[in-house]
Amino acid sequence: GNGEVNMNTGSITVSGDGSSSGHFSANNFVSSELLSSSITVAGGNFVANDNASFDLSLSSITVSSGSLSSNDNTIFAVSQSTINVSGGSLTLTDSAVWNVISQSTTSVSGGDVLLIGSSNMNINDSILSVSSGNLNLDDNTFVDIESGSVVVSGGNVLFLGSSVFDGLITDITVTCGQMIYDDN
Repeated sequence: GNGEVNMNTGSITVSGDGSSSGHFSANNFVSSELLSSSITVAGGNFVANDNASFDLSLSSITVSSGSLSSNDNTIFAVSQSTINVSGGSLTLTDSAVWNVISQSTTSVSGGDVLLIGSSNMNINDSILSVSSGNLNLDDNTFVDIESGSVVVSGGNVLFLGSSVFDGLITDITVTCGQMIYDDN
């Protein structure tokens, strides 16, 4: 069967030195549901691979001095929740899908937000914030935002190749950076 990690009003904390310890990894169709709960990773990386899924409601994932990677058809459903990455990047690769809704915030500081390999990020009534890093949509990636906002400070917004950015009732603010379209 497929593994599950379900939490209601709880917390998971993983800390370490970022080399052999301090990492959180979910793989191979593992599904996780968080309600009013938190996952904190300090000094390591949060990695989701191979069809893993996360469903957050009134919850948070916090990664400090590390990165968050969502790979290989992973799915994140984020509602009234917060994703916070500091000192590392947020990367979606290989058909990863993120649905961020209902006044959620995805915040990355000191790293980039990278969409690669047909990955998708859908944002509704929510905020994507990047500070001291770039928002990079690689070839064949898709971002759809409705009634939301994108704020990038101290970095660039790059739309590369055949990437698609759809915005409806949406604000994009770039401070101390550039917005670059390049279909080469």
